[in-house]
Amino acid sequence: MNESGVYINKTKNCYVLNLTNFLFYFAYTLLFVKEIILDRTRIYELLGSNIVNYLSLLCHVGFWCICIFIILFMQRYTIRELLVVLALLAFFILSVYSSKIYVLFDALLLVICSKKIDFDRYIKYSFYIQTACVCFTILLSLSGLIGQGVFVRGYDGTIRYALGFNHPNTLALLVFQWVCQYLYLKKDNAGIKRFIFASVLTLATYVFTDSNTGFIMTIIIIVCDFIYEKLFNKLFGWNIMKRIIKTVLFVGSIVLICVIRYYWVNPDKLEAQTLMARINLAKKYLTAYGINLFGQQVVSGNDVIIPGFQRGYYFLDNAYAWLLINIGVVVTVCIVVGYVLYIKNLLRNKNWNLIIAVTAYLIYALSERTTMMIVFNSLLVGFGSVVYKKFGQTDNKNEGINNE
Repeated sequence: MNESGVYINKTKNCYVLNLTNFLFYFAYTLLFVKEIILDRTRIYELLGSNIVNYLSLLCHVGFWCICIFIILFMQRYTIRELLVVLALLAFFILSVYSSKIYVLFDALLLVICSKKIDFDRYIKYSFYIQTACVCFTILLSLSGLIGQGVFVRGYDGTIRYALGFNHPNTLALLVFQWVCQYLYLKKDNAGIKRFIFASVLTLATYVFTDSNTGFIMTIIIIVCDFIYEKLFNKLFGWNIMKRIIKTVLFVGSIVLICVIRYYWVNPDKLEAQTLMARINLAKKYLTAYGINLFGQQVVSGNDVIIPGFQRGYYFLDNAYAWLLINIGVVVTVCIVVGYVLYIKNLLRNKNWNLIIAVTAYLIYALSERTTMMIVFNSLLVGFGSVVYKKFGQTDNKNEGINNE
């Protein structure tokens, strides 16, 4: 067992994949193919909508079956772990029943199934499967088998290309995730080649997608990683770095709250093309639907009506407003508490690279609710460190409820 609590047989530096690992990665692959290839690309132009819908359902059911099998038969739990798992399952199932949204429940299943999974190897696998899926989609698009997906930005007429995906922002978010994974996996490499490569890829993606938020957040990741590795890591000890991190997070949170409060009270100050304009939409949704414990169904679209407002463009893209209004207070509290404990674990283990990435995702969530989907945010599996307390620890093999 390694420090992340995963059972891996090592023979002459070769890893022997056990059944639990195989099932976990197979389940993750099914979910990734469903959410990315089948649901968010133009593959329906090649295979037909009926076949794509059938394959998507098949992948989803297969994913659930595998996860349930792992939870019931392939893992052991302490009393504390069992109570936490059962409580989380109950809360998320109630939210699914009310909101009819499954993406957070899918993420929870993978987190629960991650007890024996090595985090670094999981990130590497996610990196490779994402690379394959994105390249596959782009090749289909360039070959003409599926459409590229050309969009015109409403307020300035900018042409945007999705390169086979249903929206340019999808590709931009995938590249953001890819850069986060790439820099994390290469964190022990000296030199600046990885930063140059990541920057070139980011710029190329922006040229096609013109996704402002994706471009800015990816550049932030690259710059912050570079500054830490080349400057802070050499000038300051960890205790000073820890104080800097806490100060930045605290001050940044206060500033963000003040900015949101200002635009919440003064929506007329918002410009349509700014990121902060999503606050106005969140305010309308909150007025129209309010919040409750386990969420509710809400309407969104280019030409729809929400309660109390005229027909128009309504999308709840801000992840935090989406959590509160659409998913419910209980699950939102679970996620907030999970993030707090997750970041505390990262601070305790001095994992600066992941702290940067997790923080960037939390900022990105102001603009994209898909950052809460595990296929777009592979770092969510790190919540397993909170559920199982396994960061830098080993499991107690003498305690257990279920047999492996």
